[in-house]
Amino acid sequence: MDKMNAFTNSEHKKLYQTLIESGVVKKHDAGTIVHALYDIAESMEKIYGGILQRITLTKPEDKDTIQEALWDLREEC
Repeated sequence: MDKMNAFTNSEHKKLYQTLIESGVVKKHDAGTIVHALYDIAESMEKIYGGILQRITLTKPEDKDTIQEALWDLREEC
């Protein structure tokens, strides 16, 4: 997860600039791509940094907690 945390604001800006300067995508599309990647990284952090831990640390008989965590997982995906 350290790599995802390392994707800083300045790196977002660099990715955005690189996409625009390359001419491969339009300015609007570059913003959409960078924002989508940020959202994905944020969701992955929630999944691997919390939701899966909640499931694995929960006793199998605590079905409500597991079900709630699975709903959270579904929402992040």
